[in-house]
Amino acid sequence: MRTYTPAANPTRHPGILSLLLAAAAILGTPAAAADDVRTVRTSRTDDTLNVSFSVSDLLDDNAQEELESGLPTRIALSISLRAETASEGVRASIRTCEVTYDLWDEVFHVHIEDERQSKWYDATSRNDAVRLCTVVRDTKLDVSGLPAGRYVIAVVAELNPVSTAMLEGLRAWLRVPATTGEGQSFFGSFVAIFVNRRMGEADRTIRFRSSAFDL
Repeated sequence: MRTYTPAANPTRHPGILSLLLAAAAILGTPAAAADDVRTVRTSRTDDTLNVSFSVSDLLDDNAQEELESGLPTRIALSISLRAETASEGVRASIRTCEVTYDLWDEVFHVHIEDERQSKWYDATSRNDAVRLCTVVRDTKLDVSGLPAGRYVIAVVAELNPVSTAMLEGLRAWLRVPATTGEGQSFFGSFVAIFVNRRMGEADRTIRFRSSAFDL
């Protein structure tokens, strides 16, 4: 399996803030939901929270077979940290994965991107491609400046979301360092856009949260 890691692009896109604020105003504040509780592993190193979990059940047998059609399959993940009793998050990450099967070379090209990095992989089997997209290892959240307390990780996973442009906008803002007073500190309303999207805008959507933990 080959990997390639291009340099991250921290460029902020003008006009994204006004676009997302307008969308947030239309969609409103997220209603409290009783998400399923799943295993999410967390560990903290200084001001970084590492988050790991699996969403392998996002792709059923038909979706896995379609990976070999030659058409791209996309998976989008919203990973947010919120206080145990809160409905909005305080930190977040947007992760996308795209799989395209090369019929000629019989290899799966996998592109995984978040606000920190962009990586390409060549997977020789369908199982490897699925694992790369659905097993999340050590996604990093900057938790500097957050008060001690009980928190949860909330995850929304979508298969073939309609609007990838909105996710790109969210990710662009998350690239802005939290110390600037922008980026992560503003993301709460932006993540609400992702969480509140109507069912049916993706082939499949699953939502869950972790058990509460001390931060």
